[in-house]
Amino acid sequence: MASWKKVLVSGSSIEVAAITSSATPTISSIGSNYVTMIDPTTGYISKITSGNFQASLGQYAYTASADTGTPVIIGAADTLDVAGGTGVSTAVASAAGGADITVNLDYTGTDNFIDAATDLEGTAIATGDTIIYHDATDNNVKKGLVSDLPFSNNSGTVTSVAITGTDGIDVDSGSPITTSGTITLGLSNIANSALANSSVTVTAGSGLINGGTVSLGGTISVDVGAGTGITVNANDVALKNAGSLTNNTLPLWDSGNGQLSNSAVVQGTAGAVTTIDISNAALIVGTPSTPPGLVGQIVSDQSIIIEAGGLNVLAGDSVFAEDVTINGDLTVNGTTTTINTDNLLVEDKFALFASGSATATDGGIIVQSATGAGTAVGYAFGYENSVDRWAYQDSLAYNATAFGTPTAYAVTAEYAASTPPANPAYGGASGFGNIFVNTSTQEIFIYS
Repeated sequence: MASWKKVLVSGSSIEVAAITSSATPTISSIGSNYVTMIDPTTGYISKITSGNFQASLGQYAYTASADTGTPVIIGAADTLDVAGGTGVSTAVASAAGGADITVNLDYTGTDNFIDAATDLEGTAIATGDTIIYHDATDNNVKKGLVSDLPFSNNSGTVTSVAITGTDGIDVDSGSPITTSGTITLGLSNIANSALANSSVTVTAGSGLINGGTVSLGGTISVDVGAGTGITVNANDVALKNAGSLTNNTLPLWDSGNGQLSNSAVVQGTAGAVTTIDISNAALIVGTPSTPPGLVGQIVSDQSIIIEAGGLNVLAGDSVFAEDVTINGDLTVNGTTTTINTDNLLVEDKFALFASGSATATDGGIIVQSATGAGTAVGYAFGYENSVDRWAYQDSLAYNATAFGTPTAYAVTAEYAASTPPANPAYGGASGFGNIFVNTSTQEIFIYS
């Protein structure tokens, strides 16, 4: 199993593993039920096999046989004083060690065991509470529930209960009650005026008019408000001048008449997106030198600015004869990006590889060393996920998605003012060759 090994350098101390002796006793050789001690001569743990030992535990001393370990109290002639506490009438002075002492409850006086209890006088006693009592049948003290007492409350008796209904509440059955029973109530016609809220208020929202307060059972109308370009009919709401608008034609706003009308922009025949139809003509921007008549093309001698929406080329390759400057981000969704340039300048301080990975994976850079149609290979340096280390590999294919068998691994150096951790940060238990420096002791370790 790999571990950190100290590297001996000038000025460092030599450390060797501890030397053990086969004669050193183990726990199993001592056995059980023995007292152990450190032998000052050998430094080993030994057991007491004969005689007695003595240990001081508080005010008493105990001895035990080395064979049985049974404790015996020393000082049986010592005396013990017992002072009666609250609710206890016993008080003993100078009782001999080992003597029996009888403790009695205090039944008399103001400090008897009942008066010594928590004072809850004036607090109601529940029927489920427990009380103690003297049983005259056998002269023993026993406990019972308050509900077991032979008492009842006979201060009065209800002989009849009757209920009548009003304001929409009826008595369905059960009234009156002379001994016991149930009275059933029901609802009948409740007048709206008897309700706390006998009306509702309807508020017209955005685009609506009218509304107001109406009594329960009443009606009120809320109408659609007519606006600019909107016509409110008896049964519908319509766009003003909607009957003159042409299908698949982009409408425009006629501010003079407050309505929509047709524009010169219609939907192209090739797709569902509304476009300027140039299927029979060219769209001329500015005064280009190219003569008009290029059907289906956009011709311009000026910059074409697209302020929103972007430019979407659905088919065909695009060729730029001059320099191209992209002020925003460039996203390439293809499978291969080819840059045929002498110098590649990247301003970003950190480049992100394998950006589409949700978990750790292999990745790195390859310097080509051989060419071939689809067989280019090179020297690779990158992160090898299976061992969590940076690795080198000769002859890795340009389109590889993972390392094969790395040729070598990069060595890392860690340092701290402490001993090395269990494993290196890179490589873990497979981090062979990595170095750790204890900055406190100047010791150097290599993992092997």
